[in-house]
Amino acid sequence: MPKKQRLPFDKRVKKPPAMRLTSRDFQVVEAVYSMRFLRRDQIERLFFKGRNMANYRLQRLYQHGFLNRIYIPEDIRYNARNTQAMYCLDEAGADLLAREAGIPRENIRWHTDRNKVREFFIEHLLKINDVRIGLTLAAKARGDRIVKWVPDWELKEYNEHVEDPETGRVYPVFPDAYFVYERSDTGKTGHFFLELDRGTMENRRFAVKIKAYMLYFDENGHEPSKFYQRYSTHSIRVLTVVPSQRRLRNLKTTTEQVGGARRFWFCDYAALAPEHILEPVWEVAGEDEPASLIGR
Repeated sequence: MPKKQRLPFDKRVKKPPAMRLTSRDFQVVEAVYSMRFLRRDQIERLFFKGRNMANYRLQRLYQHGFLNRIYIPEDIRYNARNTQAMYCLDEAGADLLAREAGIPRENIRWHTDRNKVREFFIEHLLKINDVRIGLTLAAKARGDRIVKWVPDWELKEYNEHVEDPETGRVYPVFPDAYFVYERSDTGKTGHFFLELDRGTMENRRFAVKIKAYMLYFDENGHEPSKFYQRYSTHSIRVLTVVPSQRRLRNLKTTTEQVGGARRFWFCDYAALAPEHILEPVWEVAGEDEPASLIGR
């Protein structure tokens, strides 16, 4: 009986074992394309019930060129010795997406250079994807859904700016993500901007960010706000996820001091788990009681 081929973790073999693509494999490739970088454990949470099956399918998707695999420290900030794989799209995956969508390959917004980024960006994006995954799984458990998610690299193309009428200074409006949550029981939708705070921005700079948002949402007399002109809704909440309760209190107070109110919501990373993220764990500027993203 021939020995089972043992595949290396960090390089591709010349003749990878045969594989038959499944619908779940396609969903994995699609998710990696949409989120750009995903750790193994993030993919496992979305699509698999256990680590062994996740590793098995991801190994084959890597060996056949659908996904590329990069090893990074589990916590880049502390240079942890233990590592796990992080996945991004590769050539065969881009070809698969184009083929399944029935579109030209060049319409897939990906090229190999998109996989070459700095560690700071990777860590930031992985945290954003933690929020997105938490929301996705929590919505799925309720029968709800995230009907739209626009990542920062697409929002950046909007090139949105506002001018402070008092100083004449111009500020960018550049959230980390925009998404729309739809409830299955009522059909109502909620619109959100997401900001992932790393605890490095000074309070005065954060105050400027809040002022820029307020100008962006301002109706300015009878003229629709810049936000409405872009998104065709007056309803929006800005969610800021922070690394600690102390940081949360600082940013909430800063927001209130510059006049920010119920549009600005805060929580710490501990609330990212699907079983908590939709509960009343969000602190709202100008309010004393925590609130739920989806109401009652």
